[in-house]
Amino acid sequence: NGPLPSRSVASTNFVYYELKLCRAKLDKMRSLLHRTGYNGEENEEEAKGEKMAMEDLLNTIQASEEELKAGLDEVGAVELNGFWRVIEHEYKTSAMSRILTLLEEMSWSWKRVPLIESCHTLAELQPRFVTELCLRMYGTQVEESQKEVYVGLNEGEDQQVLWRVHPQQHCWQVQPCGVQGSVAGLSPDWY
Repeated sequence: NGPLPSRSVASTNFVYYELKLCRAKLDKMRSLLHRTGYNGEENEEEAKGEKMAMEDLLNTIQASEEELKAGLDEVGAVELNGFWRVIEHEYKTSAMSRILTLLEEMSWSWKRVPLIESCHTLAELQPRFVTELCLRMYGTQVEESQKEVYVGLNEGEDQQVLWRVHPQQHCWQVQPCGVQGSVAGLSPDWY
């Protein structure tokens, strides 16, 4: 602990930088993930484009890890073999259609759908993670027991896939948002 060294000041700079909190740039994340969207196991070999792992996303997207995880959850991304992917809209629509058909066949209420049993029953038609993702994206957990988790499906214009139930005729309709039409045999006034 000797004497403090003496230094001379050569110049002074009056420019300063201020750190400001900014919003995460998640639009770029969506764009990157949609380049390699998941469209079923049978199409995986045809999937082209650079798949993104979490580290790649953190290095590319201006967002914290927490913001990135929240954004991935918001767009319904899933981690497959270490890479983050979004399920293509058409594939998600057909998966939701299978789920709704299962509800009708099993006479289950759309307000109380057994998630685990649905995943198990549809496992031959679509991967379990797709069934679970659809039920969690378009529903809300309403009950949980030791053997089952129950999800109540949401109905609303804010959904990417609209599903509708006609209570008297038990007919299902799955259609992309913004598309108007009717199911054969039903009048358009019920929706």
